[in-house]
Amino acid sequence: MEKFYNLIKKIDSVVAFAEVGGSTQKDQSKDFDFLVVVTDHEATLLYFQKIFKTKILDDSIRILNYGDRPINLAVYTEEELFSKINLYLSTYSPLGEIREWAVGYWIPEIFIQDIENSHIIYDLNNQLNNIKQNICDTKMRIFNNFFNKVLMDIEIKTNLLSEAIPNSLLEYTLRNSIILSLYRLESLKSNKVRNFLNIDNCENDLKKLTVVELKNFSHEVKLLIGKLL
Repeated sequence: MEKFYNLIKKIDSVVAFAEVGGSTQKDQSKDFDFLVVVTDHEATLLYFQKIFKTKILDDSIRILNYGDRPINLAVYTEEELFSKINLYLSTYSPLGEIREWAVGYWIPEIFIQDIENSHIIYDLNNQLNNIKQNICDTKMRIFNNFFNKVLMDIEIKTNLLSEAIPNSLLEYTLRNSIILSLYRLESLKSNKVRNFLNIDNCENDLKKLTVVELKNFSHEVKLLIGKLL
């Protein structure tokens, strides 16, 4: 990948980039993920589109014709990154975002942990180091903020579940949403958010919830929350 790194460094608008995601953790990731810090967001995206076969996915660009694995570049200005981090500390922060490539929804704590564990390749003016330091200083506050938000989400949906028509689409949708939120709650508690949606890494009691009868579901949810608090 050294040739690719040198190519990125030569782009005038790029001031820093780092490898993030599963490939930094040696988990046999199917692609490479990079965070790219730029001075001009749109100009950078246009440049990549000119020299590579690409696909735009919300805030990132996927390179399809370089090497043996797809390359995903999440492109932000420094201001955009700090704004995101500050938003996650806010009471107004959304629980997640709907994205084309995400199962369920994209969750911000994975983004935070990816930056924390990133491998910085190029950092012209120490921007990424400053961002990583900011993450180190605020990560637990961010995780606690989301833990409390997810807890509230489960409580609201459990109450709605008690009013749903038995065996209706609404009942099954709420049940599945609550299970996903419990996985997320457990991953936040254990500080292993990259395990989100991986049932093999969850507690046995949480695995059992997937087969609990609907009439006992709300009671079992309350018991599980009690263990996580």
